Amino acid sequence: MSLQIPGYNDFLQIHQGRQYTVFRVREERTGTPRIIKAVQPGPYAAHATAMLRHEHEMLSGLEVPGVVRPLSLEEVAGILALVLEDAGPVDLEQHLGQKPLETGLFLELAIQVTGIVLELHQRNVIHRDINPSNLVVRPDSRQVTLIDFCTATKATGLVGASEGTLAYIAPEQTGRMNRLVDHRADLYALGATLYEMLTGVPPFVSADPVELIHAHLARSPVPPEQLNPSIAKVLSDIVLKLLAKMPEERYQSAEALELDLRAAWRSWKERGVIAPFALAWHDRARELVISDKLYGLKHELAELCCALKRVNTGPSEVVLITGDAGSGKSSLVHELRRRLEGRARFLFGKFDPLHGHVPHAPLVEALGGLVRGLLQEPPDALLPWRQRLREALGSHAGIMSRFIPELARLLGEPPRPEPLGGTVMEGRFQLAFQAFLQVFATRDCPLVLFMDDLQWADTGSLQLLQSLATAPDLHHVLLLGAYRSKEVGPDHRLLQTLGVMHAAGAALRTLEVPPLDRHALIRLCRDTLHTTPHQVEPLAELLLRKTAGNPFFIKRLLRYLHQCGLLVFDAEQERWSWDLERIAQVEVTENVIELMLPAIRRLPELTQRLLEMASCFRGRVDLWLLSAVAGRSVEDAAGALWSAIQEGLLVPASQGPRFASGERQVSESPAAQTATYCFVHDRIRQEVYSLLPEDERRRIHREVGHRLLEGVSEQELDERIFEVVDHFDMGLESSRGLGFAERLRLAELYYRAGSRAVATSAFNSALVYLRHGLELLPWEAWRSHHELALLLHRQAAECAHLTGAHALAEALIQDALPHVTLDLEKVDLYEIHVIAYIISRNYQGAIQWGREGLRLMGQELPARELERAVAAESAAVDGLLAGHTREELLAAPSMQDPRLLALMRFMSSVVMAAWFSDQLLLFSYFQVRMLHFSLEHGHSPYSAHAYASYAMILGVATGDYDTAMKLGETGVELSRRYADPRQECRCLLMFAAGVNHWRAPYRTSIPLSRRAITAGLEGNEFLFAGYAATNLAVLLYSMGTELSRAHAECEASLVLLQKLGHRDMKGLLLAYRQAIRCLQERTHQRARYDDDAFSEKEYVDSIRESPLVLCEYQALRVQTSYLLGDLADALEMSRAAGTNVHFMRPFVNGIDYVFYTALTLAAYQPAAPSSEKDSLLAQLEAHLHSLDTWARGCPENFRQKHQLVAAELAQLEGRQSEAMRLYDAAIGSAHQNEFPQDEALANDLAGRYYHSLGHHRIAALYLRAAVKGFARWGAKAKASILVEEFPELTLGEALPWKTPTTRDDEESRGARLDLLSILKAAETLSGEVVLDRLLEKLMTVCLEVAGAQCGALLLHEEGSLYVRARGSTSEPVTLERAPFHSSSYVPPTMVAHAYESGDAVILADARRSSFSSDPYVVSHALKSALAVPIRRQASCSGVLYLENNLATRAFAPDRVRVLQLLSSQMAISLENSLLFGKLHVEIEERRRAERAVRFLAESSVVLAESLLYETTLTRVARLAVPFLADCCMVLVLERPHTLHCVAVACASPAKEALLRESQRRHPPQWDSGLPGVVAVRTGEPQVIPEVSDELLRVFSQDEHYLEVMRSFDIRSVMAVPLIAQDKSIGSISLFCVTPKCRYGPADLALAQELARRAAISIDNARLYREAQEAIRLRDEFLSIASHELYTPITSLKLSMQGLERASSSARPDVISRAFQNARLQIRRLTRLIDELLSVSRLQAGQVHLQLEDVDLVAITRDVVEHFREESVRSGSSVLIRADTPVMGRWDRGRLEQVITNLLANAIKFGNHKPVELSITADNGIARLSVQDHGIGIAPDRLPHVFERFVRAVSVREYGGLGLGLYIAHEIVSALGGAIHVDSTPGVGTCFTVLLPRFEPPISGVSIHQAAGHA
Repeated sequence: MSLQIPGYNDFLQIHQGRQYTVFRVREERTGTPRIIKAVQPGPYAAHATAMLRHEHEMLSGLEVPGVVRPLSLEEVAGILALVLEDAGPVDLEQHLGQKPLETGLFLELAIQVTGIVLELHQRNVIHRDINPSNLVVRPDSRQVTLIDFCTATKATGLVGASEGTLAYIAPEQTGRMNRLVDHRADLYALGATLYEMLTGVPPFVSADPVELIHAHLARSPVPPEQLNPSIAKVLSDIVLKLLAKMPEERYQSAEALELDLRAAWRSWKERGVIAPFALAWHDRARELVISDKLYGLKHELAELCCALKRVNTGPSEVVLITGDAGSGKSSLVHELRRRLEGRARFLFGKFDPLHGHVPHAPLVEALGGLVRGLLQEPPDALLPWRQRLREALGSHAGIMSRFIPELARLLGEPPRPEPLGGTVMEGRFQLAFQAFLQVFATRDCPLVLFMDDLQWADTGSLQLLQSLATAPDLHHVLLLGAYRSKEVGPDHRLLQTLGVMHAAGAALRTLEVPPLDRHALIRLCRDTLHTTPHQVEPLAELLLRKTAGNPFFIKRLLRYLHQCGLLVFDAEQERWSWDLERIAQVEVTENVIELMLPAIRRLPELTQRLLEMASCFRGRVDLWLLSAVAGRSVEDAAGALWSAIQEGLLVPASQGPRFASGERQVSESPAAQTATYCFVHDRIRQEVYSLLPEDERRRIHREVGHRLLEGVSEQELDERIFEVVDHFDMGLESSRGLGFAERLRLAELYYRAGSRAVATSAFNSALVYLRHGLELLPWEAWRSHHELALLLHRQAAECAHLTGAHALAEALIQDALPHVTLDLEKVDLYEIHVIAYIISRNYQGAIQWGREGLRLMGQELPARELERAVAAESAAVDGLLAGHTREELLAAPSMQDPRLLALMRFMSSVVMAAWFSDQLLLFSYFQVRMLHFSLEHGHSPYSAHAYASYAMILGVATGDYDTAMKLGETGVELSRRYADPRQECRCLLMFAAGVNHWRAPYRTSIPLSRRAITAGLEGNEFLFAGYAATNLAVLLYSMGTELSRAHAECEASLVLLQKLGHRDMKGLLLAYRQAIRCLQERTHQRARYDDDAFSEKEYVDSIRESPLVLCEYQALRVQTSYLLGDLADALEMSRAAGTNVHFMRPFVNGIDYVFYTALTLAAYQPAAPSSEKDSLLAQLEAHLHSLDTWARGCPENFRQKHQLVAAELAQLEGRQSEAMRLYDAAIGSAHQNEFPQDEALANDLAGRYYHSLGHHRIAALYLRAAVKGFARWGAKAKASILVEEFPELTLGEALPWKTPTTRDDEESRGARLDLLSILKAAETLSGEVVLDRLLEKLMTVCLEVAGAQCGALLLHEEGSLYVRARGSTSEPVTLERAPFHSSSYVPPTMVAHAYESGDAVILADARRSSFSSDPYVVSHALKSALAVPIRRQASCSGVLYLENNLATRAFAPDRVRVLQLLSSQMAISLENSLLFGKLHVEIEERRRAERAVRFLAESSVVLAESLLYETTLTRVARLAVPFLADCCMVLVLERPHTLHCVAVACASPAKEALLRESQRRHPPQWDSGLPGVVAVRTGEPQVIPEVSDELLRVFSQDEHYLEVMRSFDIRSVMAVPLIAQDKSIGSISLFCVTPKCRYGPADLALAQELARRAAISIDNARLYREAQEAIRLRDEFLSIASHELYTPITSLKLSMQGLERASSSARPDVISRAFQNARLQIRRLTRLIDELLSVSRLQAGQVHLQLEDVDLVAITRDVVEHFREESVRSGSSVLIRADTPVMGRWDRGRLEQVITNLLANAIKFGNHKPVELSITADNGIARLSVQDHGIGIAPDRLPHVFERFVRAVSVREYGGLGLGLYIAHEIVSALGGAIHVDSTPGVGTCFTVLLPRFEPPISGVSIHQAAGHA
């Protein structure tokens, strides 16, 4: 780099780096040497320029001896240069030369350097790069100068970023420590420099930067005295102290270091040796370091440790820590964190009174810090967290990303969540938050969430904490909260929230932090003053009296005493001393600030001003923002804050800036920009804030708000909007005086803040922001900014409703309505009321607003005769449905009219009010009306629910269940096609609960209900998800599922409903749970529901307002009372339920009500009064008729019920044989249909009937079967009643709960129980062949038999063990397939040993067994475990693993024997089920193969129908959807590297249109990562079984395309190449969007066969197209050739005829012209024939070259001479430019042919203008160019002019065969040359021929390269 700066000369470069070049120059004026440091041009120039400006600014303000002095900052030619004094020619590194200094010189230089550093630190400057190369030493005077201040700063407390020279930087400077960088980093670097001065080498040496950083962090340097024995130990100790890893262990000041070095220097000078002395005594004298240990809270700390242990193994807890301000609440939690470092994850948040209305601010801070920490992890460690978070959050990732902005960087930018109703949104947010926390809370590492200063918590945060505290399934989370007890009154919202938590049963504990007692204070003083307890005891007692034991007060008082000189360090005695009498006279008040005021007032004025401004900040103070508000530079502000830090008022913060400055001054340090600070204690900030006058506070807040608006990006503004508007809120006294634009801008900001608060469910905060926005909104905004005004009113009204301020909401909407002119906008406002009133359960209010909205849309809701209106609408719908199949209905178009879509949405909201208020007629009207609209105007997302609801209504009203089934299935399919999980949830629920069971078995509704739950949670449709969870539990109960399992499902659903806040459904499930417990004999009284935790009276009182729940409870009571023999209660409950039975009619519990009411009537009728008998019989027959209708429609569900009631009626009517037949039929049907409770009941009633007839033996058979059946079902109470009622009944075995318990019979009792267990298990296992159901039953039986808590079943498959089922006593069995070694549910070593040895393994106490080191045993603190191999004969097919974590020795040997006896039965059953599964798979594979053959046959037909491959491929794509895929795309290779999408098909028309549009906007690129493109490029199929978001990013060309791909929700992709003649000509891409879809080998094989056939079809079509083209070319050529040949022949013939006629009298000139013409035509004819022959020879490869030495110029002149006549006739003169002969070895004849063809073309197309020929020779290459000025060649024809039969112009106008240029090209190529053409239409054409003269061209220049230059 050369540099010239005016005024300087003799530039000598002395250093060059990546950023700077350094010159030594001479000043022209004085001749003085100077140093110029100039920016090095390149990629680092911009950064280097900023740093050089910063260095100049730093040095300009320093007047420190020993620091290089700046002279000027110059800019020359855009290059910045800093001119400096020349400090000397040698730096310390060169001076040392890797050799140590002798002691005297070392001390001399060390004292100089330390003095320089001391001066810098006293001026608040940290150098940050002290090293020998930055210390310049003058050899003559030994004067040291410190240089290079690029990284220097005045900001202390920076985050390390590896700035500086690696061999010398401090550990905290590497950025690898959780430490901030302050002035002590300079002392470490100084220590490393001194180390090198003493030893000749740095403390750590390595060429590897990573190893060097690790050494600074983790290795201790070798003591200098060991490397150089001549070094005094004191000097070695000084250096080692400077090199301490922890800053607290180093020298704390350069002043103390200098004093020690001077003491060593004096000792050396006086005695020649350095005597030992105490180091760093001055540090202790100048600074009082108060011990930061925890005192007096041992008991409280132990309580927290116990709480953490409890959550470590169980549910979460809440611990509240109370106490006065400064009592040590936070210190207690920080000490807990210190003790549990690595064993628990801690998150900290702190509320602040300046948070204003900011929702969840500390939680955002805490979780944001957690995510930022994760982002710093390496990619391999980050990936598992990313996967866990994505799985846990699912569709809630969007809402959490808005809550925690950093999460988007971790998970990728998720789609924005759909706007939802308030309660739904709140539930969604709380669920998402719980799921997020649960990811980080595990048994191995629990999570501690600490929220400090809860007395300032906002309502939203308290509600969120309440949801966490009461979440039943949140585990391993310890919620800690601290608040000041004196600031929380009885009406405080915190105490109200705690009361709600307590009432909800949350585990809530309170710890009160006491003040320090005398003993604790003595220990604190002892540790702080480093003396004995006896000496500090009087001082401690005095401090206790003055501070009442408040730790914060004590520490401030000690610091105050030190500053006042009442507590001093005695240097001579090396101890602290104090004056008790003077301390006793110090006046101390309760206000701590009064102790600090003197210290604050001693601070510089700028520091005081900055402190006042900082007190207006919320939480951390960003230095860049503070400096901007103060109007000072960052460095000035940082320097001014040093004194505040030294006084203990501020501390640097470690989290980094909360805002990134949008712009910074070019002279400011990038490091200083990131500095942040916070007050040592919030009491200090509050007191400083209180000192500010009110007007000044407001001014500062306004200034902060403005600076934030100007200084941060738009995205960050959105993330931090709360802080911005809060500053404006606190800075505005009123809106008066604000201009229109400013008011509008602030109103918009408040709207953004309100919207963001709504997104996190903080509706109270949102309402405050929105109301502020409304207050600021100018009245004229309705005209100029209508949308903003409407949004503010609308959102504020929603929040008002959600916070219970309904009057305010109505007022807001009434204010808005006069300004809204569009009906759709008005309807939106009405809908707010509808949804809000539904949420608040004011259903009538919602319906009233619905009427208003419908009226506005021209739809009048019938006020009267609603039944007639429903009938009319139903008739219209029936007419529209008539004759239409399900497929035709699904093919209907989508609704397009925005008004109709708004109407459908509005009605879908209003209809919910009718549903929840049990107005079924109104509900029916809405649904039928919506279906009517859908059939007339097209489908919308809301149509699906209408279809399913109308299906339910139709079935119940008319009994037309077939049509109902068709409509219900249509609705389900429609909901899936629209891919709206909310509508899918609603639709699936209606179908599963009210339609499906009329025509399909109950069990088919189970997966529908589970999917409805999942869709509801995905789509945040929590109300209907709750209904679906309830329906699932009801279905399982009604199906006769074992009551223990049904009870577990009830409990699980209750947990979900509690989380969702679904009160009604929770009430209904409580009824089912108690019914189950009643049947299990677990309630206090038979046939009643009371137990220890449930009061039936209180329950009934709580559900009276819900007729549906009350009715279903009464229906349940009918069943339990009937089964347990209380007929009177059953009859009473039946009659009570009858008034509301219409609510249950469509549902399965309504069917059970009819069934058990009929049985109750039949049982009661014989004993009823005579007056009632006929009525009862009539009712019974009516119920029987209903059951008969249902049984004929779906015998799988209802046949046994109908037969059993019919048997009871036959018994009453005396039809004995008919009754017997029907009882047996009912038993058989119940068994066949898998209704065990109905089978047991049928046996019960049959037995009773036979018993009444006196057939006791027959009765006993039925009754025994009934007892067994009820026992298997789990109805212990019913089985016990039967045994009690029929004492003569001898059962083959004793019931488990009726066995004797005497000690004498213990062994036989155990044997009988074991036998019962074996028989029960064998019966259960032998009757099941479906593997999944077998595994489920097997797991349940084994848990019961062994008495285990939980367990897993492992099967040997594919050469390894897999966990196939796992279960526990509290949860249903879960089926999975996971490798056992990676499973978190089994100990792998124990399981492997059991399998390999074939022997059972019993661990009585796992922690003391040989498997105690197994990771699973350690992490789960396992107590008892059992592993039993599943064996048959000699082979082992799996392992049964069981555990009990409640006690050791839980598995006795007899339990193991029972399981071993069952082992062979297990193996046989598993083998049978696997065989059955294989058979089922084979059948399915055969069916699939048949379908595949049919599909391929159809595809072959389609492929053969047309030779237009575009049409063919479109049909193939249509055929592939939906058989092979949900979407199909076909790509074809048009030209090399050019792909074209020729066909697209999708099952969804909307998605097909979207895919077409995306392909149009983003055509496939050859280098794309799309599977279809890769398949074409590689010729290999591409199968992606599971598509992740990362893969979608790889596929996508840009963000828009990525969003399109995401919208398809692609689950699996397959792309197969189209191979024809061993070439890839295209691909077929298949996309599957169906959940759980995975493409496999069978799919690939089928797709490849389809692709093979399609490729053949394409190839045939292309061959046909090429053949057609060849025929066309042949015909065209023959026509042209004949014309071209006949033209000269005709001319010759005419010439000869003329000569014959005029032979005697012709003049000589005429004869001459005739002969001349003849020669011309002959030559033309010869040329044509030669062209044809040449082409033939060229094609046959028969061109033989006769090479000889020829002159290209001579040949050219000869050819030109032959064309003289033609050129004259055409008017195109031919000019030749050739200076000298150009000789070469060529074929003369062929060369003439080339020139002839080129010249003929030039003359023909020359447009009567000159033709120029140029011949030159250069570098062994001959160049011939033929230039015409004619018509030129079109650009699209130019690439093809050298092809056969190609003409660039019309044959009619110019003629020719199109062979001349082709022949010329081939001849030139054969001669080793090249031919090139350049042409411009209308300007002319130039052909250039390049030929090697004798040998290949010299200098590596090829012919083709030369052609490129031509």
